[in-house]
Amino acid sequence: MGMSMAREMGVERITIIRDSNLVLSQLQGNFAVKESTLVPYRTAAERLISSFKQVVMEHILGVTNRYADALATLGSRLSFVEEQPNIAVVKKDIPVIEAMA
Repeated sequence: MGMSMAREMGVERITIIRDSNLVLSQLQGNFAVKESTLVPYRTAAERLISSFKQVVMEHILGVTNRYADALATLGSRLSFVEEQPNIAVVKKDIPVIEAMA
């Protein structure tokens, strides 16, 4: 999803950051995709990856992926009345627990 949006926006260089070393290894061609239902997703990802001028893939530990987890949680709980809402994400310089006090 993120790569598709980046491509639509005209992004030419992208960094893919994943907490799954298996997924990254499959995208890089180091590991085969054994689950046949996942093959179409890898094919689509490969097609997207090849459309960028530069692609960097990074593996991070799941515990350091808290921002992605927070956004995923937020996205799963939102419901929209409009077809294409505008959503602004603002990074605060203080912990959320302090902002709520």
